[in-house]
Amino acid sequence: MNDWSAVVLTSASGASEAVASMGYFAFSVTMIGVRLVADRLTGRLGEVAVVRASVLVALAGFGLVTTVPVPWVGVVGFAVVGLGISAVVPLAWSSAGRRGRDAPGRAIAAVATCGYLGFLVGPALIGALVDRIGPRPAVAVAGLLLVPVLVLAPSMRQGSPDRRNESRSVI
Repeated sequence: MNDWSAVVLTSASGASEAVASMGYFAFSVTMIGVRLVADRLTGRLGEVAVVRASVLVALAGFGLVTTVPVPWVGVVGFAVVGLGISAVVPLAWSSAGRRGRDAPGRAIAAVATCGYLGFLVGPALIGALVDRIGPRPAVAVAGLLLVPVLVLAPSMRQGSPDRRNESRSVI
């Protein structure tokens, strides 16, 4: 979002540079907002439900951005993407920490490495796609990469007990 939101808004919807800068701002604000309540939401609904709902919300945001060439709709679309994506990464780290019971640091590092790889490679791949198919379809492809997360959401279910609870049960 930080690399391509303004480009998509200016080139695909004719937004001014000032309005285009609001896309990333809206994305960031909604990410912060959801992260402040994601733990409570996860506690009530469970990880799988939150991840699935998050991905569906993000896909709806990508849909707005890529199908409606109106600047303010694009800004709202990026805000919706932020709403959706915000809880997924912290939940993935949490799940990795529980799964790597013998070496949680290694499991969390693997998830973080995947995230950094996407952060570094994603903008370049979107740029290559923009050159070939245009900005809106390129961002649509990026959004579609969330579909595997939707399918794999059940793998985040809490299958392993929390290590803190494990040590209490031994005592």
